[in-house]
Amino acid sequence: MKKTWLVMTAICALGIILLSLLSSITPLYDSNIDKGVMLEGIDLSGDNSREKVFQQGCKLDSDALRPLVLHALVKSERDSIVLPVTAIYPSITNDYIANAGIRELISSYTTIVNQNDANRTTNIKVAAGKINGYILYPGKIFSFNKVVGPREKHYGFKEALEIVDGEFVSGIGGGVCQLSSTLYNAVLLANLDIVERYNHSKPLSYVPLGRDATVAFNGLDFRFINNTPDPLVIMAEVADNKLVVGILGKYHIKQSVEIISIGQENVAPAIIKQQDQSLYLGESVIDQHGKPGYVITMVRVVRAEGQEMKREVLSQDHYLPENMIIKVGTQIPPFAGIDQ
Repeated sequence: MKKTWLVMTAICALGIILLSLLSSITPLYDSNIDKGVMLEGIDLSGDNSREKVFQQGCKLDSDALRPLVLHALVKSERDSIVLPVTAIYPSITNDYIANAGIRELISSYTTIVNQNDANRTTNIKVAAGKINGYILYPGKIFSFNKVVGPREKHYGFKEALEIVDGEFVSGIGGGVCQLSSTLYNAVLLANLDIVERYNHSKPLSYVPLGRDATVAFNGLDFRFINNTPDPLVIMAEVADNKLVVGILGKYHIKQSVEIISIGQENVAPAIIKQQDQSLYLGESVIDQHGKPGYVITMVRVVRAEGQEMKREVLSQDHYLPENMIIKVGTQIPPFAGIDQ
């Protein structure tokens, strides 16, 4: 009886260890198997000669995988298992695209992704997958936060740097603002009306000043309206080191759209002096080189056949300077000696 109890205890302990191990390795399977619904065959550079193809996606069923792996480990004669994969079907189909007449690339915008930051790249890809293929009907408003949803770990988002209160800090979903900023530029070039948009507190490397759009779930949102008479489709994809967002519709817009900046002002950084007991009186060291801030006004100019039709002020954006910090000594230097 005692031997049976020991065997059962050992099996239970082994099961707990295996379940813990599965919890840690399942995400590795997920990242290699999960494939979202893809919209392929459209050249976002402007060549629309290729057919638009929506591919079926797939997702690993993690809950179904665990008992299969446990069973295979207990049954030593099994050296492989068939992974349980669930098919994901596109909400927008080729038939819909054909019937709606959505055949033209109205606008697109590209930013460069830092692939050395794996978590940030993952966050951009996850968010891009959520807006890719989204249909925006005439008169309807697109909300970035509503479509992308909460930036949380169980939705596939990871920890990466983001800007909070003017400082770079680590947070879940860092990097998603690159997608919202890239989308913002595609929307501007499609001559769509902006409903809500905010700039970051600091300049960014992937878009020019005044061309960014920061978002925070349950807070800052990026929203725009389809002010055209036809449905639009949003495309977003990461290919190599490029994030490309495109707006598709029935027709090319007849006007040309240009985004320009006017009246840029530099804001000088403040000089902050901090006492440092490791330095002698009279000594000083620059601890942080300051960077200027900016005030910039962005304007959208719409032309038809070379004639200016509309000049619209989009925003006046303020970017905070980064203060210069100087360490100044407070330590009294030792005397070299007293003259006799």
